[in-house]
Amino acid sequence: MELKKWNKVIASVVSATLLFAGCSIGGDAVASVNGQKIGKDVYEKTLGLYSPSYEMQFGPDIWNTEIESGVTFSQKFQEEILEKMINDEIILQDAAKKELTVSVEEINTQFDELKKSIDSQEQFKSILESNGIDDEFLKEQVKKDMTVKKYYDTLMQENEVKEDEVRKYYDEHIDEFTSSQVKASHILFAKKDFDKNEELSKEEVAKKKELAEKVLGMAKSGQNFADLAMKYSDDPGSAKNGGDLGYFDKTTMVKEFSDAAFSMKPGDISNSIVETEVGFHIIKVFDKKENIQKFDDVKQSIASNLQYQKYESVIDGLKKAAKVKKNEDVIKKVREEFGKKQEEKAKKTDENSETETTEQTDTETKK
Repeated sequence: MELKKWNKVIASVVSATLLFAGCSIGGDAVASVNGQKIGKDVYEKTLGLYSPSYEMQFGPDIWNTEIESGVTFSQKFQEEILEKMINDEIILQDAAKKELTVSVEEINTQFDELKKSIDSQEQFKSILESNGIDDEFLKEQVKKDMTVKKYYDTLMQENEVKEDEVRKYYDEHIDEFTSSQVKASHILFAKKDFDKNEELSKEEVAKKKELAEKVLGMAKSGQNFADLAMKYSDDPGSAKNGGDLGYFDKTTMVKEFSDAAFSMKPGDISNSIVETEVGFHIIKVFDKKENIQKFDDVKQSIASNLQYQKYESVIDGLKKAAKVKKNEDVIKKVREEFGKKQEEKAKKTDENSETETTEQTDTETKK
């Protein structure tokens, strides 16, 4: 699961105005950015904002799911949230240096809209209250969020991309805007017994390769390719159709096969056997077609991407220059407390589920 998409999940539940948490309100610090602390209490409240959306979408057992070797979803989630908070604090500090601020009226308007959204969702409102998230905390997050948004908009405007830059990128990366397809057939000599789902022995694989070389010579000498495929190919899907694979793009087939097919011209038969993890292939290309997107159709998206790259370059520079310290002892403590809280929720969910099942069984028995 991709943790970097967490903000999209939350945005659908509450509002994008809750995405940025910053400096310490009090208590122990989990980290500091250029001397500015990020408090344990703010970190815990931020975790409390985002965790419910995952539970509602994937269930309470999601936290103990291992997503990497030895790393649970809970650990990765907490790491990503803290990194997000640190990055936003770096941005907020630079925004202050540039005297980028948001008016009280703008903050109040945004906060009022947020409150209406929360008040219309009783379950989520209850979760916020149980995590100690009050209006003061929410309004502070709205202020930070709007400041970060203003910072982003300002930098994007300052780094406007000129059309000659866009044209240069288009010309130098034309492959990105070209959709290529090949129509080909193949004859497969598999390294595996598909019926038994077993790998062949080294001796059997060697014999397969020897047969492939022999059939390649037959194809090169002019024998009908489709007939050879129907007689010799181990591919159960295409053999009966003379090896026909239809049209496919560069990402459809495994790399070795794709590289060979796209390097050939219509009418060509591969000069040598193409080996992949599946087996040995003889390839014949029948047609190639390309669709190149016009510059006018893609120039706006290219400009936006280049503009964002410039923005990211500025942010990367700020990150490298920032003095960031993490308090691993406090972070560990938060991790343990968060874990216990999720375990209690999961246990309570299981107990409620068992109670409902028992009640349902009793009802059915009485009937």
